[in-house]
Amino acid sequence: MAIFAAITAFFAFVGNATLTYFAGLSIQSIITNLIISWALDELLAQEFEDLHKGTLVNKSANNAPIPVVYGVRKIGGVRSFVGTSGADNTYLWVVLTLAEGEIEAIDDIYIDDILYNSDSKHFNNVVINKYTGTDSQTANSDLVAANIGWTSNHRLRGLAYVVCRFTWDRDIFSSIPTIHALVRGKKVFDPRNNATAYSANPALCLRDYLTNSRYGKGLQAASIDDTLFGAAANKCETKVLPYANSQTFIVSAAGGNFVIDGAANKAFTFLTGTTYTFDLSDSSLGNHPLRFSTTNDGTHGSGAEYTTGVTVTGTQGQANASISIAITESTPTSIYYYCANHSGMGAAITVASGVAEQNLFDCSMVLNTDKTLIQNTKELMAGCRGLMPYQAGKFGLIIEDQKFGNAVFDFNLDHIIGGITIESEKKSTKYNRAIVTFANPNKNWQSDTIDWPAYGSSAHNAYLAEDNNTDLVGRLSLPSITNIYTAIDLAELVVKRSRAGLKVAMECTSEALKCQVGDIVTITHPTPGWTSKEFRVMLTSLMPSGTVILNLVEHQDNIYPWGTKTEAASSPSTNLPDPFVVAPPTNLAVNVGSSHYLVQTDGAIIVRSQVSWTASVDKFVDRYIVQWKYSSDSVYANDKVVSGITTFISGFKTGETIDVRVKSVSTVGVSSAYLIVSNTAVTAHATAPGVPGSFTATARQGAIELSWTNPSNTDFAYVEINRHTANSQANSSLFLKTSNTTVVDQVGEAVTRYYFARAFNRSGVASNWTAVASATSNSYPASSGGKITHNGKIYYNVNQASAPSTPSASAYNFSTGVFTGLTTGWSIEPPDLDIGAANKYWSSRWSVLESTSGGGTGVPAFLAAGAEFTFDGVVTFSNSNTITDGTSTVSTSGLLASGGAAADINANSTTIDGGKITTNSILANIKLHVGTGNTPSSKAFEVNEAGVVWTDGIIGGVLYGSNSNVSSAHAVLGNGVQNMDAIRGQVPASNSGTGAHGVRGINYYQTGSRVITSGLIGAANGYDFYADGAGTNYGPFTGAHDCLVANSKTVLPGDLVVDLSCIARRGLSNTLFSVEQSSQANQAACLGVVVANNGALSTQTPAAFISEITENDGVIMTDDYNLVKNDYKLMAVNAVGEGQINLVGEAGNLAAGDLIVASSTAGKGMKQTDDFVRSYTVARARESVSFDSPGEVKMVACIYLCG
Repeated sequence: MAIFAAITAFFAFVGNATLTYFAGLSIQSIITNLIISWALDELLAQEFEDLHKGTLVNKSANNAPIPVVYGVRKIGGVRSFVGTSGADNTYLWVVLTLAEGEIEAIDDIYIDDILYNSDSKHFNNVVINKYTGTDSQTANSDLVAANIGWTSNHRLRGLAYVVCRFTWDRDIFSSIPTIHALVRGKKVFDPRNNATAYSANPALCLRDYLTNSRYGKGLQAASIDDTLFGAAANKCETKVLPYANSQTFIVSAAGGNFVIDGAANKAFTFLTGTTYTFDLSDSSLGNHPLRFSTTNDGTHGSGAEYTTGVTVTGTQGQANASISIAITESTPTSIYYYCANHSGMGAAITVASGVAEQNLFDCSMVLNTDKTLIQNTKELMAGCRGLMPYQAGKFGLIIEDQKFGNAVFDFNLDHIIGGITIESEKKSTKYNRAIVTFANPNKNWQSDTIDWPAYGSSAHNAYLAEDNNTDLVGRLSLPSITNIYTAIDLAELVVKRSRAGLKVAMECTSEALKCQVGDIVTITHPTPGWTSKEFRVMLTSLMPSGTVILNLVEHQDNIYPWGTKTEAASSPSTNLPDPFVVAPPTNLAVNVGSSHYLVQTDGAIIVRSQVSWTASVDKFVDRYIVQWKYSSDSVYANDKVVSGITTFISGFKTGETIDVRVKSVSTVGVSSAYLIVSNTAVTAHATAPGVPGSFTATARQGAIELSWTNPSNTDFAYVEINRHTANSQANSSLFLKTSNTTVVDQVGEAVTRYYFARAFNRSGVASNWTAVASATSNSYPASSGGKITHNGKIYYNVNQASAPSTPSASAYNFSTGVFTGLTTGWSIEPPDLDIGAANKYWSSRWSVLESTSGGGTGVPAFLAAGAEFTFDGVVTFSNSNTITDGTSTVSTSGLLASGGAAADINANSTTIDGGKITTNSILANIKLHVGTGNTPSSKAFEVNEAGVVWTDGIIGGVLYGSNSNVSSAHAVLGNGVQNMDAIRGQVPASNSGTGAHGVRGINYYQTGSRVITSGLIGAANGYDFYADGAGTNYGPFTGAHDCLVANSKTVLPGDLVVDLSCIARRGLSNTLFSVEQSSQANQAACLGVVVANNGALSTQTPAAFISEITENDGVIMTDDYNLVKNDYKLMAVNAVGEGQINLVGEAGNLAAGDLIVASSTAGKGMKQTDDFVRSYTVARARESVSFDSPGEVKMVACIYLCG
């Protein structure tokens, strides 16, 4: 049948979308339309409890489903992350994922079932951040900064969650706290205004579930009948009173007035949700019809009669006559009652808020995404009496309700072909009482039950009589209902519907095509004796013969209107205690005084108070918490847990006042309110300690020593010492508190101080003050040390032919080595030398004697300036032990290694001419410097024919054309020993130019061997390359792999490739794989993104194929290389760092920060549907991108995550 294809595509299987075809009808239709009913299968209360209680649990499983919250619900969520930070793990971090986003808000937070606010005990120990699941939300910066595993990439975009940081306090937390959140759920699309906003309308919530591709079915809008969904949404928002109050007044007429309850023309205040009835049966009212108007004096005041919600019964002045008016939220705030025949009778009625109206249906559901689609769909429909017709290729929604207008079609024998099949209600589905289970927000969102009709009520007894006193109870759950009055209404409907549950199947003429599923039709048929009996169409099937098969269920128009209900009792409907309401203790008493103080075995006395109370009346209280604080403090502390009804508290001082409070705690951890006693004075212990003895002050060098003896009292605590510059204890201030018997006060030389002491016991009681003790400290002896001297050399910073004037300075500091007033141009640092200069550099020796012993300063003396360095021509080193500059000869004895020049310099001489050195070889430590006046092409050092040195530092080059020994020539060769660097490149800190480099390798070859012509190659037994910088060790960074692509395959730059097989291996750190373009969505074997085609493998020498590198023979390749070199081309693939990637719009547009995976398009990536880095994640987008079609290809900047 065609319907099976449609339903299978929708529900993935048809087994739960049960369709009943009655015996005797062979169904082979060509077009079938059906309706899915809201009627739920019976669900035992315990099963609902098992399902529901999970919504309030903090789950820790890594595979726990993330629910969808519609409307308002209290939930527990999933602990996505738990970690600790701070010294001694002071902070506990919990990330609690609550629901799919985007939601409207996270309102109240409960910690261990206690509302988190400024009055809760947790307030100062918990920091909470809330996230509603937007696509742009960022990671919690504080948790990222804690550096315990949560990074800036952990944004949980599209998920609502909270981040809680708990500060450890053993008196507040005994384990990981439980967290609950009151959530205002999903924002949903409303086809009536084409807007997406928060709504608890069940029709809109169902539409969201059906169309959402992430957690629902993902139907396209074209598959939804938005006309029907919009009408259903309007029906759900019909305003009704949850319950009705009523009041009746007795009315008569006298003296031209209405007399109501004995008062003439009485004014009223009426409340919404109440129906007011005026009894008009008194005979005095026969000519005074009471009516209502929005104008004072009604029609006499140019007004009109108000009739909305007004019911007139009988004839005024006769028995049982009355007029009533139902006050709703739409009733005007001011109305009047008046006499229709006479002016001046009546008064004003003010309308005020009473019982608030509610929507006919609201959805408040925690939708379990682990359930099947049909289960969740029927549970959503159950909360609004929903019927889902499928016709003309679209799913719609109808609210099962009374018919409006006439039946669509009246079937009789002229339309019915053959007989009809009738199935009456079954005992298993016929009820005389329904028990409905739902989540009740008035019971802390725990599961609750109501029944209709109430057991033993007149309605219940009447049904029992009809059913031979057999109790037929239906137990149903309503997961999307949290309103007790809606639950009662649906329970009533379930019972009444079950008692008239005829089902009919019949074959009809083609005129039946006028009916749509959900329509109300009538049947007139003599066999069952029906005349225009009403049924609802549940399924239509057009047969090949042109006839139509109809499946119908009995319809009762009078069971749908919202019935009058009574107000639900505010107290529990059971004798069991409410586990979330705990009674406090009573009669708290705080007893202080020395009779309660504790005298220890050593005689010490502990000041304490006895606290007692009368136990809570709750039987499940198993402990009490006692706290105290000083009355002047704002925060209670010092928790003490007590299992009985009395305890002692201590730790406070005598002479203070304290506040004490106690609360009850039940076995499930719920606390009562505190019982408080304030401003209790703590009396002192009667016996003060003795006065400290032998209190004396003795002068010392730069100090005063104090000594005394402590009193012998067993509860002695410490001695308090005050001091002053005069003999005045009243003006003295605290020096220190100690239990020792001596102390030294370092006051300095010749200082006088006055001291006073007293003792304290452990109760805080003080003795009298001692007599004053005073002394004047002694001076230090004069220094007998000698004076010190310093000497050295200073330098003139300009080279010139003649000596500069003798320098001078006004002072020298022996501690810092700094001159004061030194002649300009002189410095203790030698100048940088210009070796091409013809003039001389000058210096002056100096010496200084300390002016006074220990003074640290003196006035220096300087010698006349003398020549320090002279470069005025050619310097020649001959094969001798002297150096000559043309005018003077200097002995080199002891300066050259190995005994003289002959050991280190060849027989030929070495000549230095300005800045040029000509020699056969040099074995020495040489420091080269190019003068500041030279051009960039100036040479500090030249090597012929192997290369050139210039001002970048050292650049060595092997000149291929003129060097016959190329295979062994090196531009620069450094051999390091032990911990010394072979070659070091260093850029001075003063060089701010961006072109300066410590070491730079440049590859000028475009093709050829990648090993031989690389810009820089490292090869070592340890690390090939090692970053040892204090700052940023790498510049723009992208890490790449070599890979092989078969010559027969095409791969474009920016394409994703996946590993196929390993072709070559070299050591632990080098493998070479063959690859091809990715071809599947979420493919997990992605190596990276192709960045370059380096040409045929036969022209390359990748490192994985190198067998050996020798100085004479160069690179020797492996045998495997020779086997495969003509089959592959060598490519480079980016795997980590920054770069670009080819993407398609298969999974939609991307925002910056979205993760990227392989798509089903060969070599192309697409948006990942969540924010978790997974085994198949390949990159993260660095820019937003939009696609015009799913197959459009764009290259996008990214950070690679394959490495």
